[in-house]
Amino acid sequence: MKKYLLIIYFLLIVSLIFAAPNVDHKDGPSSSENLQTEFLPTIEKSISIKEWLVVGPFSKGMRENDIDYLVDQGGEENIKPREGSEHLSIMAPNGSIKWEKVTADEKGNVKFDHKNINMEELQDIYGYSGTIKVSYAYAEFENKGNKRALIIAEKVTSFRLNNKKWPGAVYGYGYVKVPVTLKNGRNKILLKITRGDKFTFKIIPAEAPALVQTKNATTPDIIYRKPLKQWTGITVVNTASKTLKNIKLIIGDNKVIKKTEKIIRQMPPLTIRKIPILIETKEILNDKIEGDTIIVPVKVSFENYSHDNRIKLRIRDKDQSYKTTIISGIDGSVQYLA
Repeated sequence: MKKYLLIIYFLLIVSLIFAAPNVDHKDGPSSSENLQTEFLPTIEKSISIKEWLVVGPFSKGMRENDIDYLVDQGGEENIKPREGSEHLSIMAPNGSIKWEKVTADEKGNVKFDHKNINMEELQDIYGYSGTIKVSYAYAEFENKGNKRALIIAEKVTSFRLNNKKWPGAVYGYGYVKVPVTLKNGRNKILLKITRGDKFTFKIIPAEAPALVQTKNATTPDIIYRKPLKQWTGITVVNTASKTLKNIKLIIGDNKVIKKTEKIIRQMPPLTIRKIPILIETKEILNDKIEGDTIIVPVKVSFENYSHDNRIKLRIRDKDQSYKTTIISGIDGSVQYLA
């Protein structure tokens, strides 16, 4: 019996050896590991949408931004409005509002006016709460091929691109650029507007899979004759439709500010994160600098791709007001110390 078991065991070992895949034992990584990650191409130039359809206003509560006011015609996900299409609204004298055509200027700015709505009368009757409103804007545009892009939607609460919902830049400060993927062929845009009767909408190229945005950076001030070693918050954007790993964020150039690197372990697809990174002066500034400002380079890189930007740091005298930063104990973000 033992003899037969030994024979079976021997045959099993032999079969496993010959069934094993061929392995290249050369030094270094395999050829597949040397391949650069492939991404969708970006749009080559900005896309301008000239004609929009606008409808409103719908009456809303102070914090009711998620209510769908278009359910009578398929809702926000399925509506395909036409000029003259009607909806019910208690803000209109006759209880009805229509989709109307408006035109954007060369910078993507759109102004509209609900002429049949008397806002002063509504305020006289209901107070300020009677004037809180929602409007919508709708447009379609053609795009060739699936492409990466950034969308600037100023004074827009949220928008839907091909039925997928994204946040807008409701306050319109000019620094929110949302990474999206445009599909091949006809794309549909629906904007939800809750602040005023104007908006700005632009679709611009996404220059690299990982981008660094500095317009809303959280930065400390340098004080003359004092060293600086504080946190800075820098916005990084993943414009790809896949997770990026080991993104490198670099600040400084070893001139006034020491060069510092930080590895972002991973970022999910089409996301924006504000990354804390330490900023430190290389030496104390004793001599006055023109304009009391320095320019600091900022760079983000992933594989063979990179994107450069810069931030401005103010330099203050010790008797002037100045900004200082801390790391929040709640969420780990960089905040100004009040």
